[in-house]
Amino acid sequence: MFKKSEFFIVLMLLPEVLFAQEKNPIKPGIAISNDSVMKLFFILVGVLVLIAASAYFLKRFTNISENTSGPIQVIAQAPMGVKERIILLQVGDEQLLVGQSLAGLQTLHVLEKPLQDKKNTAAVTLDFASALKSVMQR
Repeated sequence: MFKKSEFFIVLMLLPEVLFAQEKNPIKPGIAISNDSVMKLFFILVGVLVLIAASAYFLKRFTNISENTSGPIQVIAQAPMGVKERIILLQVGDEQLLVGQSLAGLQTLHVLEKPLQDKKNTAAVTLDFASALKSVMQR
């Protein structure tokens, strides 16, 4: 094994080995060239294009489940918390109030009289569009 004196010599020489410098260090002004700036610019543009393409495809393919022409339609939904929401579904002639959480879906209530027809839904959408325009103008 090591003797105490050899161990202390190694510890004393360790900083010189770790922080050793080259004989000809690179000067900061020479390290940045036009080629490296152009490479950095194209890499940044590539990353931005990748982010934009990812956002486009994510938005494009997440709307697949929002098919309103089938027998089951989502009439309205309201968030109740971070990961909980209440959903009003139209299934044939019935309307169901469903709760969604991390545990799954649970039927809360079956409505005897429908709350909205399809004609009222268009009016609500139109009112939402005008409300959104007024908020965007602020």
